[in-house]
Amino acid sequence: MHPTYGRQEPLTIFFFFEEVLKSLRSGEHDRAIALMSHLTEPQETFLGVSAADPNGRGVCRGQSGQLISAIIHSKAFQSGLLTDLADMALYVEGIDRDKISDLTTNIIR
Repeated sequence: MHPTYGRQEPLTIFFFFEEVLKSLRSGEHDRAIALMSHLTEPQETFLGVSAADPNGRGVCRGQSGQLISAIIHSKAFQSGLLTDLADMALYVEGIDRDKISDLTTNIIR
């Protein structure tokens, strides 16, 4: 069961990541990469880990392929345990809270 909290944002995030996972499970890796490739770091939220002005990259086209590869090769994806975007910080190597905040903000946008 996915959280709704009476707001649309959690559902939007849930359905977006569900589409990414469906694409991967059906072998549509290009679609998954396309979904994840426009999630640049939002400069206005200041949720990153930069010490001064925000200067991160979020997930760009090049990184989206690496991100998808990390998801596919994770034991959590292979076992079906990976179901939520936030789970990636726990189960997918190289993904941390900073990247999750970038992804989440862009999905809501």
